[in-house]
Amino acid sequence: MNVTFKFLLSLVVSVFCLSLSSCELLQPVGNINIKPIALLGEGRGKASLSSHGGVRITAYVTGWVKAPAKILIDQSYPNLPGKLQNAKWVPSIAYAIHHPEYGVVIMDAGLQKGECDYGLRPFYWVPCRNDAGTDLVSQLIRSKVAGEDIIHIIPSHFHGDHISGLGALLAYSDADVLLTQASLDELSSPLRAFSGVPSKMIRKDMKVSVIDSKMLEDPILGPSFDVFSDGSLLLFATPGHSAGHLSALVKTNKNQFLLSFDASHIKENIQLGIPSGASSSPEQARDSLQKLRAIMERFDGVKIIYGHEPSQWACVNQSIDLDILPATC
Repeated sequence: MNVTFKFLLSLVVSVFCLSLSSCELLQPVGNINIKPIALLGEGRGKASLSSHGGVRITAYVTGWVKAPAKILIDQSYPNLPGKLQNAKWVPSIAYAIHHPEYGVVIMDAGLQKGECDYGLRPFYWVPCRNDAGTDLVSQLIRSKVAGEDIIHIIPSHFHGDHISGLGALLAYSDADVLLTQASLDELSSPLRAFSGVPSKMIRKDMKVSVIDSKMLEDPILGPSFDVFSDGSLLLFATPGHSAGHLSALVKTNKNQFLLSFDASHIKENIQLGIPSGASSSPEQARDSLQKLRAIMERFDGVKIIYGHEPSQWACVNQSIDLDILPATC
């Protein structure tokens, strides 16, 4: 995006904000305190995956959003089945990844309590529904995950259905937020509302560590970051839906899970090879889908958990251990 276009778009945003009283969407998200990334295990004995067998993953259904068909899957592809051409209610999931030595990592924050619709009218608007007590912090408290147990918060990306509950989570825990430089740039941009980042849902100071410098190149995963330094939680870049999007490969003592987040919203993205229709880069979105498929071929038996596949969550009331999640409900 060139400088002239950025200036013109900023001017339009300012006029729009003032005329429609939408300035709240464009307010700063809070103070972003950038810290050097510190690897777990540095300065003391490093955990070994063989010594503990893997982590445990709790998944939390925090509510449901009504996603337009064009967001879930690119509608420009010919011969899409009719069921993929309509808006769909899809779950908003957050994850707590429990390490036996280091503590808990939270991936995504789900929907905030109470009113959780979000967007930037008249450009886009996403309705949601949730029940009292289904927000992430309420569920963490019931699960006896204390704020001080949380060592990192890792948003897959900063769209409303993934970080609506981030402000409350940051108030509950003083943990660092891990993200890519591309996500930090998007979060810091004055035009972030147009890329799906709802400022009003964050509004909390945060300590941020950028992981790019510690990512290592893997022949299949590409740039990847070993969160616990023992192979149990690998973050890897899957840009396309957003510039800094992350997916994860997680090893428990029973299974290996591929958390696609929005690199594959629903199962048909993978099955048909068609990415989301809402993307920062359609070409990168297609490449990230191919990466997910390559991972599934490389790691025999890996179980993929899509970003928003309704059939995986229809029978889950609130939280569940991912190891006992049925393939379909």
